Amino acid sequence: MRKYVAYQDSIDFITKTQEVAKVNALYDYRTTQKENLRLKEKTTRQRNQITELLLLFVFLTAVGVVFYLRTKKKRRTVWEQTQRLMLLQENRYSQARKTLQAHEQKIKTLTEQLHSATLRNDELERTRAEAQKIALEAESKQLHQSIEEQKSQILYFEQSEIYLKFHRATNSRDLSEEDWAALQAEIDSVYSQFTHRLLVLYPRLSPVEIRICYLIKIGIPVSRIAGLLNRSVPAITAARTRMYKKLTGETGTAEKTDLLILDL
Repeated sequence: MRKYVAYQDSIDFITKTQEVAKVNALYDYRTTQKENLRLKEKTTRQRNQITELLLLFVFLTAVGVVFYLRTKKKRRTVWEQTQRLMLLQENRYSQARKTLQAHEQKIKTLTEQLHSATLRNDELERTRAEAQKIALEAESKQLHQSIEEQKSQILYFEQSEIYLKFHRATNSRDLSEEDWAALQAEIDSVYSQFTHRLLVLYPRLSPVEIRICYLIKIGIPVSRIAGLLNRSVPAITAARTRMYKKLTGETGTAEKTDLLILDL
């Protein structure tokens, strides 16, 4: 009987020990699973954060590249416009006058050098200064003739029938398409292919914008330009402002457009 009780106690103890072990193992398993799940979620969050950062970096890089390319293109456009404008202005009337003034200053300097060389009996220096002076005087004479011819052409144009007709007109009904064609022909003749040089700066000027330029070129006031083109004064002012941007690639006022057209 005592042995039976002892055996039974041993069996109960072993059974309880196994049950406790099972409970502990189950707890450890669940704890491990929970930790693994937490680590997996943490890893997923970190991966998502890294992905978001990479996407943000790619987006910002793309925006930066687009901004850089647009800025580069804009600067290139402004530079090209400036180069074209400088090229077109090389033979203009005002440039000829500036060149003539520069020549006169150089001739004055060469005259002084020539006098000094003569006093020093420096034949080489005297010959060099005299040759340069003769060349500049010849070029200045040609420039002076060109300026005088330009003045004569402008004076003759300002007395022409088509010029006076536009200055006397008060509204668009006073002018025909033939009148506009005649005005263009005269302006292009007097101002060395004005229309072509204008379109070199901006090929897509509208017909109305080109006519605004013609009227500015012959000195028609803005209020009269509005009447001749059947537009309001604010509309003409806005068009002139837009044209400065088109012709130069820079932002400017309507008055700057007028000066540009008059000087072209």
